[in-house]
Formats: sequence, structure tokens, C-alpha cells
Amino acid sequence: MSKFEIALSATLFGWLLAQGTEYIRYTIKLRSKKLAIVEEMREIKSLLQEGAKSALNSALSYGKEGKITVSLGSTLTTPVFNAFYHEVAHEFDNWQRYNIRTFYNCLQHYNSVIEWVQNLKSKSATHNEVIFKLFEGYKQASICVAYLDGCEDSGGKERITDDSASLKKLQAEFIEYSDQLSFKPS
Repeated sequence: MSKFEIALSATLFGWLLAQGTEYIRYTIKLRSKKLAIVEEMREIKSLLQEGAKSALNSALSYGKEGKITVSLGSTLTTPVFNAFYHEVAHEFDNWQRYNIRTFYNCLQHYNSVIEWVQNLKSKSATHNEVIFKLFEGYKQASICVAYLDGCEDSGGKERITDDSASLKKLQAEFIEYSDQLSFKPS
């Protein structure tokens, strides 16, 4: 081999090594962002479980024995999802993206209930409206948790539908608890 061929081979080998290194860095960066999103969803799950309990207890006890105070905590934010999802969405398959969108839609609805309760002023809503909103917050938080459980069970690889076991169980709970709410006749 001539010096020219050796130099050309070394340059080509160096370029291939650089490309390989760049690809590995890119893959690791994507994987770490994807894992950060999944970890954020797990953290939110525990907060949603507590929020669901709080909302249900508030809905069931509101107006009974003079209890008219409500506290659901603050809205849940998703800074990691907001920052990185657009970069790693292609790393999730169709069902995972569907489940994530459904989860975040329910989360936004739950946050809107929290904001409604935070902005609630004395005499600005009827007794029944407050109970309805609290129960709606419980339902949305519970649905979010059910979606996360379903995604963990299947790795997000299956679409979580209305006929999944966890959502059917929730529907039965919703009916049971709705009978216990202290709505006032209009």
C-alpha cells in the first residue's frame, strides 16, 4: 500500500469511527430523554393517586356535617414531557403515543378541575356544582392512574380502551360512589 492509500484508509476509518460515536451519543441521549419522560409519568402517578383520594373524600363529605372546605393541592406540571416529548415521540410506537396522549388529556382535565376549585369563591357555585367538580376530579385522576397502570402492565404496547379491566372496574366504582354523593335537590 502506498502512503496515499494508507492516509486515505486512515481518514475513512476515522470518519467512520466519528459517525459511529455520534450515532451512539444520539441514541443514548434519546433513550435517556425517553426514560426521563417515563419516570416523570411514574412520579405523577403517585401524586394522582393522592389527588384521587383527596377529591373523592372531598366529594363524599362536602356539605355533610357542615364541611364545606375543599383542598385538592396544586396542578400537576410535566416539565420533562413538555421539554423532550417532541424530540423522542418517534421512539414510541403508535399505541404508546395514543396512551400518552390520552393520559395527558386526562391530566389536563384534572388540572382544570383543580384550577376551578382554587378559583372557587364563596357563593360562586352551587352545592351540587362543587360536588360534581370534585367527583369529576376524582374520576379524571383515577382514569390517569388506570392508564399508567395499563401502560406499565403492557409496556404501553397495547391500546388502553374503555373495555379494559381496570377501566371497567373504575366505571363500577364511579356508579357506587355517585350514589353516596350528597347532592341537594334543586
